[in-house]
Amino acid sequence: MAAATSVVVALTGCQAAGGDAASEADYPTDRITFLSGFEPGGGIDLAINTTIQALKADPAVTVPMGIDHLPGGSGLIAAEKLGRSPEGTDDILQLTSISSLTTSLQKPDDFQITELTPVALLFKEYSTMYVRADSDLQTVDDVARRLSEDASSLTFAGGSLGSPSNLAIARFTTAVGVPFDQVSYLPLSGGETELALLGGNADVISGGLESMQFVEKGDFRALAISAAERVAAAPDVPTYTESGYEVVQGSWRGVFAPPTMGQPALDFWYAALERAVQADSFQQAAQQYGWEVDYLAGDDFADFLDEEAASLQGALETIGLINS
Repeated sequence: MAAATSVVVALTGCQAAGGDAASEADYPTDRITFLSGFEPGGGIDLAINTTIQALKADPAVTVPMGIDHLPGGSGLIAAEKLGRSPEGTDDILQLTSISSLTTSLQKPDDFQITELTPVALLFKEYSTMYVRADSDLQTVDDVARRLSEDASSLTFAGGSLGSPSNLAIARFTTAVGVPFDQVSYLPLSGGETELALLGGNADVISGGLESMQFVEKGDFRALAISAAERVAAAPDVPTYTESGYEVVQGSWRGVFAPPTMGQPALDFWYAALERAVQADSFQQAAQQYGWEVDYLAGDDFADFLDEEAASLQGALETIGLINS
């Protein structure tokens, strides 16, 4: 049940095309910006801040770092900005999630996350179903029963359509026998999902284990998690599967670079991010939030994205978010 750590590093591949990137000896020299394509306060911010904290303890990272938010399109607006950056840009990275890949699959004519250079997969995680602590929905079976009796009586909320939190809910409603297109679902971003539940605008939400802070404060109740097995960070939360619903839906967080970032800069980040995920502060966060650290860099991350795209294509077709 402990968060597993698997480190696989590919220091070959992902060669940038051209650009006047700094040499390995004097990189980095400027402030490093991590782009977030989502509203402040959500899981992406948590991942970026945790990564920055770990990097700040690295003697090789001597420049300031910060976050710039450019929300929209499940991270693809920020991705397009990064993708259109001047040739040789090496001081901006984007940390994003599976949501950017699923949105790319749903909108193939828009800018694609795969047009960026994959730098590193940092970790995987799962979605949890929450209700308010004062809700009469005590278990996931209660949610299923209400949904079956009257789908319009419940409002669900989570990430954008195609996000892992949305896919977890869609897989759940399908397992219950209610097509997702009959469900009232609010696609939200950042901390908006938690606010929707707190404010009574949603009856059920799907989000990360960072929302367990509301359980600890007595505001929320956690009903199910989309992992295959219970996770150490929330040992009392049953899986959907053990509750009788075949729902397993993971997510991941990864770092991308501009298409023309030079190889010395890429090599620097392959190594620095590997050290970051092994840092004590990152490992402590992984334990707290149920992250499964699974580091893949360069070509290995690119291969992982190809496999994810093929798997997600089928899942999105099944729940009607893209046409077959």
